[in-house]
Amino acid sequence: MIQWIGSKYGGWHIDLDKIPAGSTVISAGLGNDISFDEALIKIKKCNVIGIDPTNLTKKTIDKKQSLRNFILIRKALYTGERTSVTTADTNGASIFDGKQKTAVESITLHEVINTYTDISVLKMNIEGAEYGVLLNVDKLLIPQVLVRFHHRKENVPFNYQDTMDCITKMQGFGYRFLPQSDPKNKKVDYEVLFTL
Repeated sequence: MIQWIGSKYGGWHIDLDKIPAGSTVISAGLGNDISFDEALIKIKKCNVIGIDPTNLTKKTIDKKQSLRNFILIRKALYTGERTSVTTADTNGASIFDGKQKTAVESITLHEVINTYTDISVLKMNIEGAEYGVLLNVDKLLIPQVLVRFHHRKENVPFNYQDTMDCITKMQGFGYRFLPQSDPKNKKVDYEVLFTL
């Protein structure tokens, strides 16, 4: 059964019944709210691999003194090219915005999948980099993939059609497409849950 997990700001819709206890969750793009990840650790005893290069996320994790089953990779989930993100300690840091940036290492989804086993969930809220990640993957077998598409975000060089192309590609991999918001609502990002 699909339900909301985490805070109103940082939570996501997910089917807890499809998450085996102790499995691995890849959570890319964390900002200052890891309530979704903490809930999965508490409810399902998941091992969460957080991927986020920003100082804001590092500060957020450092404040969590008793956080268990959580590993932070301070890289950007992307296509493998070295990239850069804004240095400001604000949510929504994007490789595409025009603010002052700092060079960061990136990690590909292929590298993540080859490093971690028993992945039950991939969550991406990576401010426009989701297009490069999804359009460059050849196959995907992770049972649940949660994506926040940013085709309306200022300076992101992707549009509604690019989002539909990603959705079509995921459907070609055998995923069911479960929209969690309206793609044309300009007040919210477009959230999608894909399930195998």
